Amino acid sequence: ILLLFIQLTKLNAIIPFDGIIHRSSDGSSYAFLSSPRIGGHASFIEQLTPSGTLAVAWFTGVLFWNNETQILHLYHTSQVAHGSENTSQIWHVQSKDRGATWSTPEPFYTLPGAYDRHRIIPSFDGNELIFLCYNSTSAPYSFILRLSLEMSIVTRTDINQSVYLIQPTVIRLNNTSKLRAFFRDKRAVWIYYADSDDDGLNWTIPKPTYLPNNDAAIVAYTLKSGAVIMSFDNHNGTQQPRSPLTVALSYDNGITWPYHRDIQIHDDDNDTYVGEYSYPSLIQSFWKGSDDNDVHLVHTYDRETIKYRRFNEKWIKQGK
Repeated sequence: ILLLFIQLTKLNAIIPFDGIIHRSSDGSSYAFLSSPRIGGHASFIEQLTPSGTLAVAWFTGVLFWNNETQILHLYHTSQVAHGSENTSQIWHVQSKDRGATWSTPEPFYTLPGAYDRHRIIPSFDGNELIFLCYNSTSAPYSFILRLSLEMSIVTRTDINQSVYLIQPTVIRLNNTSKLRAFFRDKRAVWIYYADSDDDGLNWTIPKPTYLPNNDAAIVAYTLKSGAVIMSFDNHNGTQQPRSPLTVALSYDNGITWPYHRDIQIHDDDNDTYVGEYSYPSLIQSFWKGSDDNDVHLVHTYDRETIKYRRFNEKWIKQGK
């Protein structure tokens, strides 16, 4: 697991793989993160307050910043060396100095094959944390873990009929106990969704959206405007490349998606080569200031490094 902190700067020099943020001609910003070795994949982004620093982890790490305690948590998978994914467990480490040092890893959830992928969300009553997980077996499926903050007890809820629908990414609807989960489709046809009216305790049977999926990761997030943003590879089929990586906007909680804009189509230095641009993770700035509405997105860049992008809601609407 690799962890990197991004300082938000506005520089113009083009020096890839150095972590420095540059302005793009299309109005967005970008950076190639500096990795100690080639092979960056499956990134996750979190924001630390009050500094506004962005923390990025990759290789199956999910970060959670507790603003009250000022502790940064990392929940990551661990599996038998050279073993299959069905040996995976979820482990936990924490940092009390904003990522400079870390605690000794401890098991969090040890059911073989368990994976976490997306943002941890507080329960509606604030007494629990909701973890979005899936089981990597021959017939993979999704489930929810709930961590009681008072008792430190973990309980589990399986999502109905979610076989081959994995890596759930969840939004809260209209600041209520209603949740909507979107799923990656192992059959490589559509992004699916399911609803919960009771804060994730029970779920409807998943239904397809009209957004395609090529058996690659997706992510959904609710912006301050109320719009839902989704990032995904914009086609279906298992034989297709994980490109283009696209962002889309919905103004009816993910039922329709009238605005789309491609984030990455070709390699930056080769306008004909199509690489892998996948496993997006995103967050919107929540500090106050001129960049308060910026969206920060990280994704796999050709399995070489992690690429960072910064843009806003208006930029997506201006896409062709």
